[in-house]
Amino acid sequence: MKYNDKLLLPSPEPKARPNWRPAAKPESEEYRIRLICLLNLLETTPLENDVLQNILKLAKRMCRTSYAALTLVTEEHCVLKSQIGLRSSFDRSISMCSHAIQSPTQAYVIENLEKDARFSDNPLVTDGLKLRFYAGIPLFVQGVGLGTLCVMDDRP
Repeated sequence: MKYNDKLLLPSPEPKARPNWRPAAKPESEEYRIRLICLLNLLETTPLENDVLQNILKLAKRMCRTSYAALTLVTEEHCVLKSQIGLRSSFDRSISMCSHAIQSPTQAYVIENLEKDARFSDNPLVTDGLKLRFYAGIPLFVQGVGLGTLCVMDDRP
């Protein structure tokens, strides 16, 4: 620890720049956001119907995870349209779902978020939920990723 010469108070340590980076916005971002608005997806209440909850329960059980969600990635947030085990939406800049919507042909899986340099300093990994596992399947409309069906856990 460094000390200030005059008062012998600890000097602030320089903050390390985090390893994680927000996902780059897709080339179709403007169209993607317009499509979310045209489909009126932001104005609907969270979907808590039995069918969707059963799909999330099945995904959670099949993957042996603590959390499951149907998300919608907006300009600033990863909105939880339906969820099990989670309480609130996330900022898009820290959301794994914003990465997943850019993988149109495959699931986006990170086996151990803590050991993956792209996510090891992410607040969803270091604070609060302390996530260790993420798997998301992008939900596409007209060839554009709008959100995900995803599962997460605090164990790799």
